[in-house]
Amino acid sequence: LSIGKLIPLGAEYENAKMYFALPFIPLAPLFSKNFGATTDFNRTRDERRQRQLDFDDPTSRIFNANRGFSFDWKFIENWVVDLTGNYRFRVGSDLTPFETTGDSIRIQRSNSEVFGDIFFNDALINFGRDLDYSQTTTFNPKFNIPFLKKYMDINMSYNVTYGWRNPNSTDNIGYNVGYANNLTASTNLRLNEFFKLFSPDKSMIKAGSSTDDREGQSLGEILGLITTFIPKTINATFTQTNTVANPGVLGRPGFGNFWLEFSRNPDFGPSRMYQLGFTQSPGERAPNLNITDNLNLLNDLSFSSTINPITESIRMNLTFKKKWGFDNTRSYNTGEFGEFIVQTNKSTNMANSNSIFFIGDVEEFRFQPSGNSSQDIRNFSDQFKNELSAFPFPNWTVAITGVEKFPFFSQFASSVTIENSFISEYTERISVDRFDVENPSTQSVRQSFSPLFGINVTFKEAFGGNLSAILRYNTTKENRLEPSTNLIRTTNNSDWSLNLNFSKAGFEIPLFGLSLKNDITFALTVSKNINNPIDFRFIPGGSIPEKLEGNGSSIMTINPSIQYSLSQRVQMQLFFKNIRTEPTVGNASTVPNTSNEGGLNIRIAIQ
Repeated sequence: LSIGKLIPLGAEYENAKMYFALPFIPLAPLFSKNFGATTDFNRTRDERRQRQLDFDDPTSRIFNANRGFSFDWKFIENWVVDLTGNYRFRVGSDLTPFETTGDSIRIQRSNSEVFGDIFFNDALINFGRDLDYSQTTTFNPKFNIPFLKKYMDINMSYNVTYGWRNPNSTDNIGYNVGYANNLTASTNLRLNEFFKLFSPDKSMIKAGSSTDDREGQSLGEILGLITTFIPKTINATFTQTNTVANPGVLGRPGFGNFWLEFSRNPDFGPSRMYQLGFTQSPGERAPNLNITDNLNLLNDLSFSSTINPITESIRMNLTFKKKWGFDNTRSYNTGEFGEFIVQTNKSTNMANSNSIFFIGDVEEFRFQPSGNSSQDIRNFSDQFKNELSAFPFPNWTVAITGVEKFPFFSQFASSVTIENSFISEYTERISVDRFDVENPSTQSVRQSFSPLFGINVTFKEAFGGNLSAILRYNTTKENRLEPSTNLIRTTNNSDWSLNLNFSKAGFEIPLFGLSLKNDITFALTVSKNINNPIDFRFIPGGSIPEKLEGNGSSIMTINPSIQYSLSQRVQMQLFFKNIRTEPTVGNASTVPNTSNEGGLNIRIAIQ
């Protein structure tokens, strides 16, 4: 159907088409392409006899088959909203019963008898008993909205994988069904294009200006400096994932409801809407069972952007993230007709996290338990969130290039880059019991500078080779609350590292009358890591916590190495590593330890 002519929206959309993409298998050739079908069989038999026995072990037989097909489909193309996607289908089945006679002796049948039951027997191919069923449906909408596309790009995708499994060996206890879907939507907002709508005409300003040129230039420089802190583009991404599991469902796997029926037929199993992930109701249940349904949902929202404050040499990446979701479990007993007659269990776990600003100081945190455990848990949780967490704020990564142009560095460096990275996050988990009472499980705030300060230096040519150095200092702090224990566990990590590297290539060393070109590399790594865990316990009767030192340690590592290459086929490495572990102040649990290792590696490639 040529909707470009039916709904004229301009020359850009005049070739728009709509296809009859209805979930009815006789119409599939009208809207599909790249069709592919697969079938495979796996047949094995294992016969064994132990030497000390005069009879054979039980024979192990496996005879499985997989069949399926896939194709790409399209519904609308070359229009304001294009909609395309793909579909994949697979069924796994068991043909092992064809291998033996149906009696208790289970005598192996001949190949002709086995193949006679499989091919041209009631069907072209008899694939045996279906064990599992899987289908994946993908939707890929593409937006091409007039005017709006100049200011933002909108991308979206949705995919759902539906599964059916047969757990029955003797009695029919229903079938296990479920799906996992994923929705992703993102947009790239061009703020620079949006601001152009409000930008005055520079020629008009110049013609009508009566102010002093120096004042106008000064004002323009100030405005220009302010605009460097405003991002040109902002990227926003939202992702939602759902996982649903429902056991004890009656009916077939659902292929008939998806492709052959316009409305749901209970005998064919779950509905089309369930298989597409648009409903959580799978259909009728098997009678007289205890079943447990599970639902998991997770939302993830993130914003990211880049600015160059003050100068192009400073690049700052900003990222803000927020996650929230829940995990539900429901248990029921079914009645004579499969209806739910009583709920036996119910539990919910909720999770939430987001980027925050600098976290609070646990040393200044005060809380006085009252002795009422349930009230203390809620008060402790609220106070932890209010005092040790912080307001939502984006994390950042900063890189400053061109530092080698400063007089101090210009004397010896050809390239200098300074780095800083900040990550801080608040996380909480809450459990909800069968009476809908919320209980905080864990809460934590984590702050990391990785690095707090980092500098990469590439020196000018020295001794005919290349010399570089990397210095980094990192800090990490985490406060973790377990409200039911009146305990805050803290972890403080700090480490620094220095990496020096000198390499020289192509120098000649005369050997046995030959002048060979050689490569050599000297490397030195020195690092120190300090780990200092501390617990703060709050007891009734006092607001000042009891400070419990943990098993803190300090680890110093020195690792020099030399790598020498005579050629691509002959290489040698000499290395040494010294690791010294010591307890932190006030800690008697960590045992001081020193280890040394060294070696020589020689690699000769013979071809």
